[in-house]
Amino acid sequence: MSTSRLRWMGVVWALALAVGVGAQGMGLQDADRTGEGRQGTIVNSRTGYAQLLGQHKLQLQWISWFEPKKSGDLTVTDRQGLLVIQGAQRDRRTGDFVEVDGIVTRVEDRTFDFRGRIVTRVSHINGGEPCLREGDMTFAIKGKRRFWRLQQMDNPCDGVTDYVDIFLR
Repeated sequence: MSTSRLRWMGVVWALALAVGVGAQGMGLQDADRTGEGRQGTIVNSRTGYAQLLGQHKLQLQWISWFEPKKSGDLTVTDRQGLLVIQGAQRDRRTGDFVEVDGIVTRVEDRTFDFRGRIVTRVSHINGGEPCLREGDMTFAIKGKRRFWRLQQMDNPCDGVTDYVDIFLR
């Protein structure tokens, strides 16, 4: 495993500890929907949880623009009631990529809140340098779309709009 991957796994677990991971993770329990007194991901929709858990395709429009063969992979796993999300899409030819790493803090029917980092690198944006988004973000399904789209679309490093999409299975 690469040094950067190991370092990032440490950051993910530090984030997890910051929101309070433990054996009493909320998971799908209905008991306390506000999350008060509980630890883990707040799940307000069993349907949303079922759709989110597992393997998905990940795309940044600058890399693939809905070309399935160029999609990356993303996985959402339940670790004792805390949903952990990790994935990447890479274009080996150009060196462009998107990486998503963090935790899901809340799940609703058609949205989920994410805490972590998203790094993009596109050769013709930000002088070809990686761009970091870090903190709390939201992904949402709108209309009849079959994917969640990052709602903080403005690229913080350049004057462009990024579409970071996670596709339903």
